[in-house]
Parts: sequence; structure tokens; C-alpha cells
Amino acid sequence: MRISFTQDPYFTENETRSYVFENYIPIGKTTGYAATGIFPALNEIEGEGVMQTLVQDLLQGNDFQASIDKAKARLETIVQ
Repeated sequence: MRISFTQDPYFTENETRSYVFENYIPIGKTTGYAATGIFPALNEIEGEGVMQTLVQDLLQGNDFQASIDKAKARLETIVQ
């Protein structure tokens, strides 16, 4: 990960963003890291951009729970 941009005040002066970069980014994994075999739904999940949309919603300051609920509902329809 390129970390130079994380030194920008946008990240360093915001407690929530700083926390995420310090505690979650270093241990982040891809959505398929634990799959032991073929996981066809993963193609749809990643191809559709559900998680990317979630991140964008959160970075734009949209309501946290509403953003999570929207992503969760879409993920559930894909993997059912």
C-alpha cells in the first residue's frame, strides 16, 4: 500500500480515519482470502463493486448504518 497519501491532514486530523489506517488497513485481507476452493459468487461480489461502493459511501460521510445495511442486503442477494 502506498502510505504517503495517509500523511495528508485529511487523514491525520480525523480521529476515525486515523484509527482505520492504524488498526484495520494493516490487517486487511481480500474478500476471498479464506476460500479453500472455487467461490463463484466472489466474481459477482467483486465485479459488481459492492465493497467499493460501501467504502465510497463511508468516505463521503453517508450514514454508517444505512451504508452497511445497503451493502449487506446486496451481498445477501448475491450469495443466496
